[in-house]
Amino acid sequence: MNFPVQERPLDLSFAQPQFGGQPLPDISGPLDGPGANAGDFFRSQYYQNPWHSGYGVPPSQNLLQQLYQMLQQFFGGQNSGEQYFQNASGGSVGDPHLSFNGQTWNNMGSQPDLLHSDSIPGSYQLSTQTTAPAANGVTYNQSATVTTNDGATSVTMDNSGHVNISQFGNSFALQPGASEDLGNGQFVQRNQDGSLVITCNNGTGGNITTTMRSNGTGIDVNTSANNVDLGGALVNGPNSATAAPLPMPVRERWHDRYTNYNGLDFD
Repeated sequence: MNFPVQERPLDLSFAQPQFGGQPLPDISGPLDGPGANAGDFFRSQYYQNPWHSGYGVPPSQNLLQQLYQMLQQFFGGQNSGEQYFQNASGGSVGDPHLSFNGQTWNNMGSQPDLLHSDSIPGSYQLSTQTTAPAANGVTYNQSATVTTNDGATSVTMDNSGHVNISQFGNSFALQPGASEDLGNGQFVQRNQDGSLVITCNNGTGGNITTTMRSNGTGIDVNTSANNVDLGGALVNGPNSATAAPLPMPVRERWHDRYTNYNGLDFD
């Protein structure tokens, strides 16, 4: 016995995006502007909902980045020995004299970890290298370096006033009057007087500004910071011993790589 086969269209409404229990209209056509209908309005509202990122363009990732940075600010300082400062200032000047928030002391040695912060994306670290001691034991800052982007970016000024920027394996000089956007909220400006200003922002109100200037025999370094966690020799004060710099991983420069069928890698 043969039974007639009744054809029915396949119902895929369960897989169609919903808004308020109602399926959204066809996604072709404009979302807004002249001729937009009510369906377009509901569809646009749907795509603006951060929980519906499976359809359309997901919401701005800045929210996630800001949340990560705030968590990093809160927990990072606790795990790295850093302290939170709403406002702070310090430096290494002269032969050299160190200072932090009004306190000043002498330290003739190099400072591989003069100041650091994990509140800056990719971390921030300031270091100085002193000259060999003179007959009277006096030294000066031979160079000063700010390292960021997980060690992939460094900006150095030496006591002759030369500025070198190294980023992902590429190095170049920065002449007076020039500036460079290093990305990730970091900007460097060489002033006409030869001084160098490095600004690092974390996008959530935190920032560190570092100014370097040749004094003829050495480099004067001054920093100001707002709403960030800080650590290092300046924060630790005159009774702290010179510590080794925090390990900062260096990103490899990107290059093409392929693997043959024998499992061997070739550059």
